[in-house]
Formats: sequence, structure tokens, C-alpha cells
Amino acid sequence: MVAKKQRLDRASFTVAYARGRRTHMPGLFSVHMPAAVFKAAAIVGKKVSKTAVGRNLLRRRMYAALSALKPRNAHIILVAKPPAASYTYERLETEIKTALASTVGVSRHPR
Repeated sequence: MVAKKQRLDRASFTVAYARGRRTHMPGLFSVHMPAAVFKAAAIVGKKVSKTAVGRNLLRRRMYAALSALKPRNAHIILVAKPPAASYTYERLETEIKTALASTVGVSRHPR
């Protein structure tokens, strides 16, 4: 899980979302921007899951996958798309790895 201190505040979120580089995948899209420290945000809208329980579960899975990848020096925003609601944790983690591999320096292959 990404610690509270490592989550994007409103001002940083706005800057990263406006200026960051986007990578689209079937279940999510990511916005990433180089920064001095790692900070992240995970967004799950009502179009993805109608219930708060479903949205919070997906948000926690996204944060857990990010913390497992241990990216550095970037502001990362993950926005879920409706297909992500049916993803397993492993598939979600793979998709996040693929989205971040080229720009943030996360390896696609586990060690």
C-alpha cells in the first residue's frame, strides 16, 4: 500500500494531470511525470464500479500494485476504466507494469 505521505496532494495532482505523459491500456490509463520524489494517486469512478466497496477494493489493489513495483522519482496517476472492475490483482499489476515500463523505469519482468 502506498503510504499517505506518498499520495499526491491536490496541487501536485493538478500539475501532474495537466503536464504528465499518458499511457493508455485496456483497463486503465496512467499519467506520469518526472519529479524529485515518488507520489501517486489512484482514481476509480462510478462508471467503473457502482458500489463504494468495489471502487475502494480496486483503489487499494492499484495502490498495492504500485508499492510492489517501487517506482522512483515520479508523480503517477492511475485512472481505472470499466474493464478493470473484473481484473484480478495479478492482471492489474501486469497492466500497471506495462504502462509504466517505458517511462518510469519499472521492469516488465519480475526478478
